[in-house]
Formats: sequence, structure tokens, C-alpha cells
Amino acid sequence: MQGSTPTASILELVEALSAQRLTAQRVRRATGIELSRVESENPYWSFFESDDDSKRAVARIELRMRTSPPESGESLLVLELGVDHCLPVEDVLAKYGREPSLNVPTPHGPPEQRVYYIYSFDWGRLSFGARDTKSGCVTNVVLETGPNHRRPGGERRADPAAAPLQPDSIVTLELALLLDAKTYALGRPATGTLILKNSGDESLLVNARLAINNPYSPQPFREVYFLLTDPSGKSAAFGPKINIGRPRSEDFRDLPPGKTADLSFRLDRYYTLDQPGEYSVQAVYENHAAPGDGRATWKGRLESNLVSFVLVP
Repeated sequence: MQGSTPTASILELVEALSAQRLTAQRVRRATGIELSRVESENPYWSFFESDDDSKRAVARIELRMRTSPPESGESLLVLELGVDHCLPVEDVLAKYGREPSLNVPTPHGPPEQRVYYIYSFDWGRLSFGARDTKSGCVTNVVLETGPNHRRPGGERRADPAAAPLQPDSIVTLELALLLDAKTYALGRPATGTLILKNSGDESLLVNARLAINNPYSPQPFREVYFLLTDPSGKSAAFGPKINIGRPRSEDFRDLPPGKTADLSFRLDRYYTLDQPGEYSVQAVYENHAAPGDGRATWKGRLESNLVSFVLVP
């Protein structure tokens, strides 16, 4: 894998690394690239990375393995492909199916955002990232293993109910996060609004339930989760245990052009906000479900804008 590598070999490497718990040793054996442990204070994950060599087919590798709880089997592997080694998106669609879920860039995001073509399997999730839909080249591959990324029912194929891939028209859903204040006193409610907007010119069928849950809960039991960083720079832990089922058919509704599905929430009901200082929060909307009646449904993952607020005594 360290020299010039054809598309077939890159896809063979992806297949070889799929369907198993990823370890640094297995990744080294499969790629021939050395990984070094990265020192981290995170008590839940171990981190490994390679050097960066753009001449290789796999220019850089990042591996994360969950250590607590050890039985979770969760791991995340990112393969950054070399600039001279194009893995055509067309080859990915031909191999894994032409109806993937999509995670598309948002207008508020950084310019280096990628379009992700996402496939869910019995072992976890496989995502192929491309800079845009016109270049036709995958720039990185992400493998996620473990129960939080598995497809319900253990099917090893793309979801046939997903809307057909339409790169020119699919980027029409936006997610905005608003807070009602920039400063909050300790113990006071931190209220916000989440806005899912159809910015395109055609109606979309969306999962409008907008259920908030732990980011580590199985995807069918949440549509929304938050990425909250506390004043110390650490990720805040989600507090409550929420018992919620899969979305029902009535949770899906048509969203006409320009219309929104809104959700009001209190951030302090989900996180302990007891440290004075500056916090940052981002919302993530994700849907891979369908109403079950054959209607094409928007599927994919959206990230909102990043919002900061200050907690004062």
C-alpha cells in the first residue's frame, strides 16, 4: 500500500479492514504503515496516528479505539488518501450501492467540508468523503465499528428506501442553532431553538421528530445530539437516560421550500452547567429512518453552526 496503488487495491484494503474490531496492529499489517500512540488525557479513547506522506496511496492514518467500557468494541479509523491517488466516487457507488445516505456541507461550515457517502452494515458504518460532487474523487475513508454504528437488523447493504443520489439538488437542508442569550447566570435556564430548514426549491420528506438523546445512543433512538465543550476544553457528558423508541410514520412530514421544522429546548436539562466560563455547543441532526410506506425520505447528517455562551456566578 505504500507505493502507487490502483483503485481496486484501495477498496480491497477497505474490505480487509471492515467487519472487525480495529487495532493498531491490524491496521499496520493491512497497510504496511507504522502507527504511533498519541498521548491523551481522554479516559475513554486511545489514539494512534501515522506520519503524513502525500505520495502514498494512504497518505495519513488516524485510529481511535474505545477503552472504556472495553467491551464496547468501538473504533474509528480515518484513511486520508494521497493527492495523486484518486478513488473515483463512481467506483464506490458501483461497489456499495447507488443510494447511500449523505452528509453534506452546510453553508455555515468551513470551506474544507466534504460530502460523505455513508453505508451502514451489520459491523458498523463506512463513509467515503469527497471535497465536492464534481471532482469525482474520494479524499478520505472513515470506518466506524461497534454497536452505536451498526445497522438495525444486521443488513449488509445500503438502505433501498433512501432517496436516489442527486448531488446537484440534495444539498438543500440546513440546520441552525440559536440560543436566547450570550450570558447565563448559574442555575438559570439555558434555552435555545433548533431550526431545520428546506433551502431548496422542492419539498422534502423529513424526520421532524427531532428527538434529543445521548450522542452514543443507537441512531434510530435519536435525531439530534449536541457537542458541548465546557470551560476546561473537555467534552461535557450527556446527563439523563432517555427512553424513546424509533420514529413513527407520523413523525415524517413534507417540508416545502423555505419552510422549517423547529425545536425549542433547554440545554441545562441535558447537561450539567455548573462551571463558570465560556462554553461552545454545536447541534447534529441525523436521520437514516423512513416512514415505511415507500416514500423517498431525506437521509444523512447535518451539523449546525457553532455557538458560544458564558456562564457567570
